[in-house]
Amino acid sequence: MSPIKFCATCRNMLRPIIDDASERLLMCCPSCFYSEDAQQENRQVFSKEFSCESK
Repeated sequence: MSPIKFCATCRNMLRPIIDDASERLLMCCPSCFYSEDAQQENRQVFSKEFSCESK
């Protein structure tokens, strides 16, 4: 899971968005629209693991 990142301008939490024009994942602030590229190691937004147990 990626760490929570905060806006450098207004300190709100950055949220992942996809830039359709360049097909890149960006981290964007919903308040002031500051954005930065998501780092290569931080591209995972959500993860859920399942296990299957037989009885």
